[in-house]
Amino acid sequence: FPANTYTTPLTITNRANETQQITLNLTTLSDLEEDFILNTSILTTNSSFVLNPYTSETINLSFSIPTNTTPAIYAGILNISSNTSGIYHLPITITKLVTLDTTFSATVDKMRSTCANTVCGDKIYYAFNLTNTNVSINVSWTNSTNNLNFYLYNTSGSELTSSTLSDSSEFVSYAPGYSLVWFLVQTINLITDGSDLLYTININIGNDTSIL
Repeated sequence: FPANTYTTPLTITNRANETQQITLNLTTLSDLEEDFILNTSILTTNSSFVLNPYTSETINLSFSIPTNTTPAIYAGILNISSNTSGIYHLPITITKLVTLDTTFSATVDKMRSTCANTVCGDKIYYAFNLTNTNVSINVSWTNSTNNLNFYLYNTSGSELTSSTLSDSSEFVSYAPGYSLVWFLVQTINLITDGSDLLYTININIGNDTSIL
């Protein structure tokens, strides 16, 4: 989601021999941890219309994302209902890109962090567009007994770099090579107090190695 507003067409076809009253309803979208939400007001569209037999209607779905939205992958359901043929559930996923020179916080979920290997453990993905400059990324949290790892990937899924220290922060510096980069924060170990872990991500243009 490189901009704050995005519009995409949706075509609905009535294949029945009867008139259909179509209604669209968007659920609240949230990130995987349910720390952040996007409410239903982000969608502007023709939410109710009539389809005659064997006809189609193309409508625009316009999503407007508030500028202060926390970077995350948000998911929800667009329910498309008919007065005669039930409800269709269309998954909606919105990725709010991380902006450069920014700081934000999120959590890893204790419930999804029960083992220390590359297969399991909570995994949070973010995406950002690179400019023609180096970028440095620092992930920090409290208590070095907690351990998070940090990986950068290109859009093909190939690892570009990583930081896997046993400390209370991870740091990488990356030179331009891809316009879009994904980075992953993964749980390796959490102290056994049953609580989620708050972490902070700081992204800087250039090779700023300051620790939060």
